[in-house]
Amino acid sequence: MHKLLCCIFLFLSVSSTLTTAILADQSTSPSTPIINPQCKAFFKAIGDADNRDPQIKLDKTILASYSGHNINDLGNFGSCTMNSSYTYLIMQVGVKPENVDGYVGLCSPGYCSVYDWGNESDWLQTTIPQIGGPNLTNLTFTFLDPLNLDIHTSAGSYLSVFLVLACVGLTLAGTFCTSLFEKKEKGESPNTESHYIRFNDSQNLGSQIPMSSGATSQFFGLNRVASGISSSMNNSNENLERIFRDDEPKTFSQRVFQSFDASRNYDELVGKESRLDYDKNLHLWDGIKFFALLFVILGNVFLLSGTSKNAPNALYFAQNSWWFLVVSMAPYALDTFLFVSGFIAAYQLLEQFKELPFGLANLLKVYFHRWVRLWPTYAIIILFYWKVLPFLSSGPAWFKFVNFSQACEKTWWKNFLLLDNIITSPVNDHCMIWGISVSLEMQMFLFTPFIIWLYLKDREYGKTSIWVLVLLSICAGYSFAIQAELPYKMQINPPPDLNAIFNDLVSNPMVHWCTYFIGIYAGILYRNYKNGERNFYYWVQQHWVGGYLITFFSLLLLFVCLILFPRTEQKNTIQWPQSIVYGWIAAGRTLVVVCIWLVLTPALSGSMKTVKNFLSWGVFKMISNLLYPIILVNFIVVLFIFSSDTQFAEFSLSKNVYMTLTVLIVSMVVGTLLHLVVERPFILMAKGMTASKRNRFSLRGLDEQNSLVKA
Repeated sequence: MHKLLCCIFLFLSVSSTLTTAILADQSTSPSTPIINPQCKAFFKAIGDADNRDPQIKLDKTILASYSGHNINDLGNFGSCTMNSSYTYLIMQVGVKPENVDGYVGLCSPGYCSVYDWGNESDWLQTTIPQIGGPNLTNLTFTFLDPLNLDIHTSAGSYLSVFLVLACVGLTLAGTFCTSLFEKKEKGESPNTESHYIRFNDSQNLGSQIPMSSGATSQFFGLNRVASGISSSMNNSNENLERIFRDDEPKTFSQRVFQSFDASRNYDELVGKESRLDYDKNLHLWDGIKFFALLFVILGNVFLLSGTSKNAPNALYFAQNSWWFLVVSMAPYALDTFLFVSGFIAAYQLLEQFKELPFGLANLLKVYFHRWVRLWPTYAIIILFYWKVLPFLSSGPAWFKFVNFSQACEKTWWKNFLLLDNIITSPVNDHCMIWGISVSLEMQMFLFTPFIIWLYLKDREYGKTSIWVLVLLSICAGYSFAIQAELPYKMQINPPPDLNAIFNDLVSNPMVHWCTYFIGIYAGILYRNYKNGERNFYYWVQQHWVGGYLITFFSLLLLFVCLILFPRTEQKNTIQWPQSIVYGWIAAGRTLVVVCIWLVLTPALSGSMKTVKNFLSWGVFKMISNLLYPIILVNFIVVLFIFSSDTQFAEFSLSKNVYMTLTVLIVSMVVGTLLHLVVERPFILMAKGMTASKRNRFSLRGLDEQNSLVKA
């Protein structure tokens, strides 16, 4: 049965990868169109005030009335398209010295095509003020028809729909069939009253064990598992209540259907079913991940609304507002996610490798489990975003969404191999550029088992390897910053060498090692503390005053780093030496995550109950469980909403905050569907196919506490 399940995974991987490439629609080169003489006469008549042709006068009036009157003004799309005699076009205006693009809507006569307008680019250099545009020089012009974009259905489109429908069908079947299985089992064993075994003391299993006679034989195997866990928890300062479900599926079909059981998966999502071996203090990270997610969404909203027709107001806002400094913190959310991911991975693997031998078989199982945790959801989102969503809307600004999604035509295979941040591409040709977080997560996780193994063999060597990697990461970031000559000051216009900056300082895994491996170190310390070791966490627990002082000064340092230091550059009050700026670019992310860790250290040690209860709020926990799909879809939601409008989004603080909350809610709905239909079922199937019954328990915690990011 395991071989059959492996075949299913291979089929999904190969079909979604190779079939899309081989059978994708191949567009043919269009033939060169012929210039329309009537359109050429129209262009000549535009500047002729004495022309008495009534049709020409009407066309000129419509062009001036319904076209855009400024850069990034899309004009009156509705009125223009209501008349079949006119065609709505988009004129892309490039300003060469500033390397900035703007867009103007044109209500063109129907006899003038995109090619006709493009053939008159020299004429537009002098006559563009007559149609309401600004008097600019050194312009380039490109024209497109937003209602006839070059997108076609292909085999990839049908494959994407098929995979989504297949997952939905399996979810419906799994929910229905699992319900039937449970009813059948209850009918065969009417005396069965409970499927739960609760205990507050791992040494005293017999105190509260409501079991039917049919479950007695399975209890002894469960007892052995619990005994193994209790041996590693004897030194813990608190007894954790655990709930073990005695309902392992007995056949292959039951296992598959139960994996796709939406009812059970939803109960786990909202916390109706407790998960195994989970330290309740770790729910603190749920609140941190929620606020980091808010920064990500807020940054995406401000980014996509920064090209509106009130761009001068946006520039003033960015250069003078305290609030925009909060938006500029969004890039640190990625490093926060990586830190938490390293923390949780180390916390789990440290205990697992104490119980299981560090061999090739177990290593491959851990890697495979993480790959299944990431890849199926990621692949389906890419396919749907690339091959289906471009057909689901239209409008004058829809070309923006199509341009983003069609970048996958060239570079989709890099994303599918999780190498899009290593095999670099120009920023404009990067498929789902925000998905680099998935590749970063997987690549860094490859190091984690070896670091944990080295730490278990020799603690000093393990700690040394971690800090050497952190130091190398900071040095690499400093070197890349010097090469890119990157200024710290926030600018609206992108720097000339945006590709080099993105590839070296954003997507390069080496510059993010520092945050991930510090997370590993913090996770190792915390696991040892829970096992009874007197380390830094123990000191904070015993000296609560010192813990509160650490929290206070860490918060103060965060305020200085994220607000005061950028503010001095924003207002030009202090001209910092370039070496300090480069040092901040290299080490700033490290300082931020260390401060966040120190702020929460007293709460992790058992103090600061109010902070702990707030960050562990059930809503934060549920959103944290949905973090991975939300991270992947939130930018798509923002782009879809903005591109479906008839005008570019206005740069407004109140509107952007409202849009942030809207995007969060929509992303949660979409993320919940993806979690129930794709993410959680594949995780459960992987758990069942990669290990024996004992090891299935050991690997279960890894997916439950995984903190993948994704920015």
